[in-house]
Amino acid sequence: NLSFQTRNVVSKKLMSTKRPEDDGPMLDNINLFGYITLMSCVIMTPVMLLFEGFPFTPAWAEAHGNQMKFEEFALKSVYAGFFFHTYQQVSYLILDRVTPVTHAVGNCVKRIAVIVVSIII
Repeated sequence: NLSFQTRNVVSKKLMSTKRPEDDGPMLDNINLFGYITLMSCVIMTPVMLLFEGFPFTPAWAEAHGNQMKFEEFALKSVYAGFFFHTYQQVSYLILDRVTPVTHAVGNCVKRIAVIVVSIII
């Protein structure tokens, strides 16, 4: 939680920094999110390869047996990635319009709502 809120505060500061030539934002929310995503991919890919390694597919097949085909798993992973990316884009759009504290409170309320709905369902 601390890292996410720190990222939000730094992102808000970068979004509110003005360019001297035209007084526009230094980075808008979409570009900032793109840069953060690319940087995290570059940083975390070696870490993932170090801890997980390349034998992902055999380990996955052994764990799931014949329950799910790899193509179905890959498609579900693409869907999950798309929806998570969309969620993050919306989060940055909201962060552009509110203060980081308001964004953090809203995020906490969202988590509580998800937990309650998960219990009910």
